Amino acid sequence: MNQYIKFIVRVLLSCFFIAFLGVIIQVACGLQHYVWGWLWGIFIMVLYLLSLALHGQAIILGDPYKAVRKARRQMVWRLMLVGSLVVLGLKIPHVEAISMFVAIALIQPALYIVYWRFSGRF
Repeated sequence: MNQYIKFIVRVLLSCFFIAFLGVIIQVACGLQHYVWGWLWGIFIMVLYLLSLALHGQAIILGDPYKAVRKARRQMVWRLMLVGSLVVLGLKIPHVEAISMFVAIALIQPALYIVYWRFSGRF
């Protein structure tokens, strides 16, 4: 359990580092109007990862047959969460859709790298 929490903390810290780095790069390149979309996309992914961590922990402690059904329901719930937050982000002024989608798309490979790098160290 302690190893799982350490891993989740490292993933979340990586998300915040990527968010900070993205904002710095956008401001340095004069693309300040994309910052809110970038931050909204990172926010969506952080909420997704937190819900995945909470759901994953709940599945580990249960019956394996019930866990399969529960995992499917939770997958649909997380997909609806991401979809609704994307639609909400498109309605918010100053949130650029392109930067929001870039943030969501770029954080995925970064999280796989974090997983690959730290998964064997627990």
